[in-house]
Formats: sequence, C-alpha cells, structure tokens
Amino acid sequence: MKAIKISVSLFEYLTQYETILGRIHSVFDGAFNVVDENNHLIGILSTKKELGPLSMQVNKDTFNMLGLEQGQLIKFTDDCLHFDKSKFKIIYKDCPIESLSLNPMDVQVNSTLNLKLNLLKSLILEHGSQAGIAPLIDHLSFENEPSYDSEGRTLNEYSDFIQERLLGLLEDLNQGIGQEAFKSLEKIIGFGPGLTPSADDFISGILSVLMVNGQLDDGLKAYILKLINNKTTRISEEMLHHTLNGEVSESYKYFIEALFDDKNKDISNESKDVIQIGSTSGTDYLFGVYCMASLITIKEASNDQI
Repeated sequence: MKAIKISVSLFEYLTQYETILGRIHSVFDGAFNVVDENNHLIGILSTKKELGPLSMQVNKDTFNMLGLEQGQLIKFTDDCLHFDKSKFKIIYKDCPIESLSLNPMDVQVNSTLNLKLNLLKSLILEHGSQAGIAPLIDHLSFENEPSYDSEGRTLNEYSDFIQERLLGLLEDLNQGIGQEAFKSLEKIIGFGPGLTPSADDFISGILSVLMVNGQLDDGLKAYILKLINNKTTRISEEMLHHTLNGEVSESYKYFIEALFDDKNKDISNESKDVIQIGSTSGTDYLFGVYCMASLITIKEASNDQI
C-alpha cells in the first residue's frame, strides 16, 4: 500500500525520528488511529476519508482486509509504516505533502459576508444533519445580540438539552474574547452524539473563525486547552488541539477560506463538502462557524469589536 498524501504536521513529525513505535488505538472501516510512544494520535485514512491534521491518506478504500486489532504494535520508519506480525506495510516516501493550516485572513464584515452567512444558514437547514445541535440555528437570532426565538419550534433531545448552555457561551463571547468568555466551554464540552461530540465540532467551528481572525493569543489557547483536557473523547480532544494549533481537515480549510474571501460569493459547494463529514460533525462545525461569524458582524454593526 502507498500513501497518496500526508499532512505537513505528520510529515514534519515523522522526519524528526528514525523510528517511532506505537499501537493501534481504534479501527474503523475507512480509517484507523495509532497512539505512538510520544502519546500522539496519528490517523491513517482510506480514500473514503479526507486528510486531517497529523494524518496520511492511503490508496485503499477500506482496511478490512488487514485484520487490524486494537493494541496491535506498529512502527514508523523513515519511509513506511510496518505492522507487527503482518506482511502489510504502508509506504509514504515521496508522497505529496498537504498543508491544512488556517492562514490569518482579514475578515471584512460587509454585505458579501452577510449574504454568505444567510446562505450558510439555508444550506445547514436544507442539507445538514438534524441529529446533532445544528437545528438550533433556526432557533437563534443575531439582531443586536444572540437570543432565542422559541416560537413553535420542536428540537431534538440534544438541541433541547444544550440550548441554554450554548446561548450562555454565545452571550459570553459577545462580551469579548478572553478567559471569562470561555469558562462556559466546561458546560458543553463532550456533549452530543459522535466520535467527535456535536458540541466539540461546534466549538471547533468557533475556534476556527477566531484563529483566522487573529483573536486567540498563546495565553488564551493554553487556557482553552486546560479547560478541555480529559473532558471529552481522545479523538475529539485531539481535533480541538489541532484547531488551536491552526490546523483543520481539508474541506474545513477550503470552506473557511471561501467564507472569508471577498472575491468568492458562493460557498454552496464548500458548505456541502463539509456537511458530508461524519454523521453530524460537518454540520455542527458549520453551525459553530456561523455563530462566531455572526457575532463578529453584529459587533461591527454597532461599531464595537469582539
């Protein structure tokens, strides 16, 4: 087997060592994860999955034929991944290297961004998963401040349970970006369905907007990392760590770039690509982006800064 692409973060990490030992953490049809001797979670993905931070994509659409088991020993060398007691190996020497970095952007609040946010809301409602917490998007208003319009709407159990806590987080963020605003994370982290729970995907969307807008300094990042430590699944915690390091999955990166690019007025394709990720993950991520970008627009409209 051969790797067809590898993230910059994984490539740079592997080049630091002659060999790295690890064990398989979790196995799925289209992916498996490895925890290495330095306690990093590394993703090995099939063509069914898109590239993410600290991962590589392999030229197979399934790993079922490998007979992989949790706890199985593996070894990374300078050119390939070896499986203990198996003839299989994955060669990644000279494979394409992909950057998944969220580059800083000049977020311009204007009519184009407002139109995109309205379009994003429509796309989430029409095409997105309704099984996580994203249905709350039809329940939220960002007129002058975040608020709920509860008239005649029925919510799923996850949305109903978290709605007040989520509104509290948005109200805190609307007051300013600092440690006080993020204390509310403790009330929602790890909540919802999925390997990356819905609330965590939502938080990743919020953090992505703040990252590209240059609003998270090192001290605040460290504070957020401390808040989420051991509060959710291992896979989800790693996702949030990567977001705070400025790296997200491929479709997330392309969507964020399209959303804040003044020259691009249609984000339909990029939004739908994100919606396809996981059962609820992509939709809940977009919901987080929508909320944070909406908070920025209402602050700008009142000549304030968030």
